[in-house]
Amino acid sequence: MTGPQKNLAGKNFGRLTATHIETELSPDNKSRGQAKRGYWICQCSCGTQVRVRSDKLIHGKTISCGCLLTDIRRSRRPDRAILVAWSKATKAAIFAAKPTHQAIPLPPRKRGADSHHCLPQGTYARLFAEQNGACAICKDPPPVGQPLNLDHDHTTHQVRGLLCTGCNTGLGGFKDDIFRMALGMQYLTAQRPILIRGTKKIDV
Repeated sequence: MTGPQKNLAGKNFGRLTATHIETELSPDNKSRGQAKRGYWICQCSCGTQVRVRSDKLIHGKTISCGCLLTDIRRSRRPDRAILVAWSKATKAAIFAAKPTHQAIPLPPRKRGADSHHCLPQGTYARLFAEQNGACAICKDPPPVGQPLNLDHDHTTHQVRGLLCTGCNTGLGGFKDDIFRMALGMQYLTAQRPILIRGTKKIDV
């Protein structure tokens, strides 16, 4: 089954800064739908955005979009030696720091979530990472093995976020109407006589 991924969001790996995670099924497990491999979308200091496997970042194997190697090849001897030394030192430091990264959960497989809503592949995984695996409303994570629901506006069809089953059902019950929800809040906070065991009435 899928295991935890390292939370690399916002961390620097040489010239790369990890922004958000994407996942895909590893080739040898597609039929079973189990093992997933994490990839991070990274912003390079040269302005290029690249997709790098998480283990290559953690182990210091990839520290640029490829521009570092280009710079090394084009540099003259003194500058080239400096870049090579920086590259080796950076990779060593990243490898030594790998145990400090906190783990984040990978989303359970949500079959067809992206394609059903005509979204780019990896959208569900990106939202899951941005919400730290928790519901956008109640902030609670779903039960183990249960995916969050991809919530969308039924009028505009715009995706709003990921919700647990309870919150998603609640929005549906209120028909996505903020006025109904406001009336519900008013109802819950209103002061009224409270019946206890159906026999007594107490004014509060």
